[in-house]
Amino acid sequence: MTINRRILIYGAGGLGVEVLNYLISVDRKPVCFIDRRGAELDNVCGVNVYQLEDARERFSNPEDQVVIAVHNYQSPIAEILKILNQSGYSNIATLWQFCQQERWLPQEPYWLSPHFEWRSKQSEINSAYNLLDDDTSRRLFAEQIALRSHGDYVGLSTPDASGQYAPDGLPPYSQPIRMIDCGAYDGDTIRNLIARGYEFEKVIAFEPDPESFSRLDNYLQSNGLGEAINTGTYDRTGTIRFSNLGTGASHIDQRGEITIKVESLDSACKNFAPTLIKMDVEGAEAASIRGAENLISKYKPVLAISTYHKPDDLWILLLMIHQFDLNYHFYIRSHGCNGFDTVLYAVPA
Repeated sequence: MTINRRILIYGAGGLGVEVLNYLISVDRKPVCFIDRRGAELDNVCGVNVYQLEDARERFSNPEDQVVIAVHNYQSPIAEILKILNQSGYSNIATLWQFCQQERWLPQEPYWLSPHFEWRSKQSEINSAYNLLDDDTSRRLFAEQIALRSHGDYVGLSTPDASGQYAPDGLPPYSQPIRMIDCGAYDGDTIRNLIARGYEFEKVIAFEPDPESFSRLDNYLQSNGLGEAINTGTYDRTGTIRFSNLGTGASHIDQRGEITIKVESLDSACKNFAPTLIKMDVEGAEAASIRGAENLISKYKPVLAISTYHKPDDLWILLLMIHQFDLNYHFYIRSHGCNGFDTVLYAVPA
């Protein structure tokens, strides 16, 4: 990389600040942020923030590099690339490309890992692909592999933003639903399923974040839906460090500021017969599946498992469930931009 070029950071949020701090640490302070909130932000961490048209007037050298510091489910990178190109910028690095060229990762990379050793996993990837039940799943799986291994944002299909955990085209859930919700946040998944016409017999919902748990418990109790448990799900009973953000992104983290209880579903729900288990537990999905093997094997519920937190979750989680030998059908659906909210649906035959 030519380190004398000027660098502009597209996105002045938390990730933009992470990129800024990294660049400062290697003595390459950027000249500005580009952000649609430029007029109101003025500057962030001492670096000026401009709207795109203003930045283009000030910095138009072809050597200038724009680093896209955006990594979320709401802002499609393909659209940002298109806008930057139309504005005259040609030297653009997506976050995937920036992480690759710098050998750096943000604090919460989710699926992002351009340093991952993909070639050694090809056999597992092929096995998972061949187990998928429909053409849509195979197409989306291939797109996610291309994104994670090569940074191909442009090849992504439009996400199914409205159908998360109950997508059209998959078999509907048997009603009334008996649900175990792992990573229940404030009950948002339950509310969405109700809005789509589903009725519930009972919910057991796990949420370790204290602030989110309080809202979840109030919601379930006020609507007579079931029980909220203030623990995380894992493959054992014990305690673990936790990053307490008060949002849906709170997660198990050895650097976390609090300690939480964790419990296996086989232990916590051994007397409950679920028809649906949903897991969105910020990277603890594999451990949570291991801790639910007896429950899953006994009752064969539909499984809806997030696969976007770690680069290999896309195939590892599917293969884990397949090894239970329960004759599940497997589907992939993507519900957010940029690979986020990609969910594995395992449906019993």
